[in-house]
Amino acid sequence: AAATEPPSYTWNVVNTARLHDPLAGGTILTFRGVDQASPVFANAVNPETADPAKIDCPSVNAPEGGILVCGFTHDDPQPDIKAPASMTRVSNFIIRNDDAHAVAYEPIAKAGATGLRSATINPNLKGGTNDISMAISLRPSAVNSSIAPTGVNPTP
Repeated sequence: AAATEPPSYTWNVVNTARLHDPLAGGTILTFRGVDQASPVFANAVNPETADPAKIDCPSVNAPEGGILVCGFTHDDPQPDIKAPASMTRVSNFIIRNDDAHAVAYEPIAKAGATGLRSATINPNLKGGTNDISMAISLRPSAVNSSIAPTGVNPTP
């Protein structure tokens, strides 16, 4: 972001199945030490995890000194998404009483495929399907090879 950024953005949400009740959620993260010209090294989406007790963030390639960011979302009435033990969860919130969203990150020491990162949810509660996750690996800048989060803004 730069000084020319507006103070806020608005995204219109259209869901033809629920025009009376559009729904969306997300988390905005800021990091320092990221390559500003080409910050995203790789990304992937996993549209569903077969096991109702977890949400799998897909494997992506990541550079040495980079950072892996995973977003986990489900539409089950559960209050908590538990991030993988290797990751730091930075947001977890309920969207409209029965959907949840969480984001977690992890520094990458060695270049290569990250492997799956599985968040867990309670399989004894109603649901356990209709989840989605995404992985983004960030490239460190050549000047500063240490990436660190500087801010989190979970937004329902």
